[in-house]
Amino acid sequence: MKRSWVITLCVLVEFCSAQTRRIATKPVVASPKLFQYNPTQSTVSLEKPFCVFDTLSPTSTMKVDVYVVVSSVASSSFTPGKTYRETKVGETEPYQAVSFSIPNCSSPPKFTDLLILSKVDKTLNDYLVRIGSHPTCAGDPGPTVLCNGPLAMGTAYRFKFLLVDGTTTKAETAWSEPIVTRNAQHQEDLDDWIGKRSGAMVVITSVLSSFTFILICLLIAVGVYDLVYRATGSQDGMLGTDTPATPSPREGAGAPLEECIVAETN
Repeated sequence: MKRSWVITLCVLVEFCSAQTRRIATKPVVASPKLFQYNPTQSTVSLEKPFCVFDTLSPTSTMKVDVYVVVSSVASSSFTPGKTYRETKVGETEPYQAVSFSIPNCSSPPKFTDLLILSKVDKTLNDYLVRIGSHPTCAGDPGPTVLCNGPLAMGTAYRFKFLLVDGTTTKAETAWSEPIVTRNAQHQEDLDDWIGKRSGAMVVITSVLSSFTFILICLLIAVGVYDLVYRATGSQDGMLGTDTPATPSPREGAGAPLEECIVAETN
């Protein structure tokens, strides 16, 4: 009897360890302070799941997969491993868009590093993941190739993070709230009223316009001066060739002296 309880307990432990942990945390879009226009017409930038999976003691071999689906067909259960083209950009079922290493919970990125030009790319890469950032793979012939292709315009999508170890899913977050990509605007709908611009933008634009005007005036002045200088130089050259040479006093005084010497000799 005791042995059967032990066997049952082992089976339960094994069964529970094989189950995927569901975490209530939802993916969210990156802070608008970093990306004012997020989402765009074809991309969505999400914050990486810092400290979300730490209770599971993840190992260095584990990865985080991002799954994407059109909001209307999102469900709690799906088949992992589907791709961009197989699902028609998430219209039929979720697809895997990208995979990345587990974020370092003990050392998250510092936003102050964004002020240092050499650290901007690394800081953004550590902080967020951009969905839809590889448009070239959308035309790949192989439907089984992992592709983080562009999203459809004006479409509501949901996103989910999966913690995976090889082909085994260890945990997953809930689906995000619907995130809608932007629609393309017609040229007539663009608002170009200057009141929409900030004071700093107006000042910078005015200063740059003034500098451009001054630079154009200087270029015109230099061009006019060069033309005048060339014309004056050519006239001086023509006058110098037509003026007869004036004999030197020495040459003019030499002729009478020679005549006097000849007369005395005779």
